[in-house]
Amino acid sequence: MIVAALKFKLYLSNKPSNLKEKRIIINSIKDKLSKKFNVSVAEVDNQSSLHLSTIGVSIVSNEIEFLNKVSNKIYDFFLNYKDISIIDYYCDYLTGL
Repeated sequence: MIVAALKFKLYLSNKPSNLKEKRIIINSIKDKLSKKFNVSVAEVDNQSSLHLSTIGVSIVSNEIEFLNKVSNKIYDFFLNYKDISIIDYYCDYLTGL
């Protein structure tokens, strides 16, 4: 079993005016990621910031090639998502669990 752990630090350029609007945007993103890629998703940092969000994604598989392919597709998802910029990206693989 191999686990891919991804972390995306995002900038929301659509300027939510309050944390409730930000939460709606982030929940929409999390739902889309979860349904489209069958991954686990959570906001892991910057919950109280209006324009920043850090999203954690985990993927489990027995093939590293599959994890690489899905990780690249998720990265492309964020690159093409309107009103969001990737500030930082981190990916790590855990094996032997």
